[in-house]
Amino acid sequence: VVQELLKILEQAFGELTIERGTFTNCGVQHIQNPITKEITLDQVDLLSKLRSIEHPQLATGTNEEKCIAALHQLFISLLGAIAYVTHTRVDVMVFIVALQRQNHNPEVQHVRRLNKLLKWVQRNPKKLAYKKFPSDKSHLRIASDAAFKKETEKGHCLRGALYLRAPGDTTESFVATQVETPVHVLDWACKSQRHVTRSTFSAELLSGGDSVDQGLLMSQLMHEMVHGPLTATEARELRLTGGFKIPMVLYIDAMSVFAAVTAVFIKTPAEKSLLCHVQFLRELLDHGVLAAIVWLDTRDMWSDGLTKGAVQRDALLRLMEGICAMKHEPNIWRPKVLSVRA
Repeated sequence: VVQELLKILEQAFGELTIERGTFTNCGVQHIQNPITKEITLDQVDLLSKLRSIEHPQLATGTNEEKCIAALHQLFISLLGAIAYVTHTRVDVMVFIVALQRQNHNPEVQHVRRLNKLLKWVQRNPKKLAYKKFPSDKSHLRIASDAAFKKETEKGHCLRGALYLRAPGDTTESFVATQVETPVHVLDWACKSQRHVTRSTFSAELLSGGDSVDQGLLMSQLMHEMVHGPLTATEARELRLTGGFKIPMVLYIDAMSVFAAVTAVFIKTPAEKSLLCHVQFLRELLDHGVLAAIVWLDTRDMWSDGLTKGAVQRDALLRLMEGICAMKHEPNIWRPKVLSVRA
């Protein structure tokens, strides 16, 4: 199949230079183990070529002093370069997003923080690892988290999500505890909320809804890899009634959201506009589009490091190494009708 694809590409673009096993594409180095066929991705070489910002204002300016035009331009340039390494450095995305908020009007302290971030990622190289699975069956894990900070004049609310391919398609495989499960990190998100949030409940709920939105696209892509191409009509039916070949599971650490979505009778939240968002997740569960919803202990929440700076990143770093572990007992909920039908 690969050879046929290469022939078609060469017909369109001419003779290609082909590298196998180890190659660098767009700054991302791909390394495949010739024996196990497992793959790692990294941008260590790209990061090593970046240099810290040096400017007279950094030596004399106070932290709150606004950057002059020349320093501002250097800040934008280096921040853009570091932002590019988020193709593999999932662990530092939250710091980059925080600095990007200052793009238009940075202070001297922001440039100093950027220099500090660069030195840290250079001293602590990391890779994304893709290990071999023990079986052909798999499911899609969506780990959704949010951080809500209420301030006097303004508030920031970040949402983070990880999209992981994990082995198995049974309920037991969704919540395997005290074991190290190999996972593939397929995608991730670290960005501001699209909606106005007034509480931690709304932040977590809306983050879960947005994460599942993107998960629907991921599920269709993974379904087509197993099933083959879908027509628009077939894709719409899967979105409405379920039937994806790869089960999709939502993981959250907000018990209030878990309880609201899994209640026998859905109740109107204190913030009444959130009712439709609760119903959205419940409808996906009832129709089998979302296979299950899982509450995780906050200490096991893998995407916690995508929304907060001052937290332990052990779980996130293990994911980058291709290993997922739940050390504390989770709580899983699946619709009873679907369970009986299965």
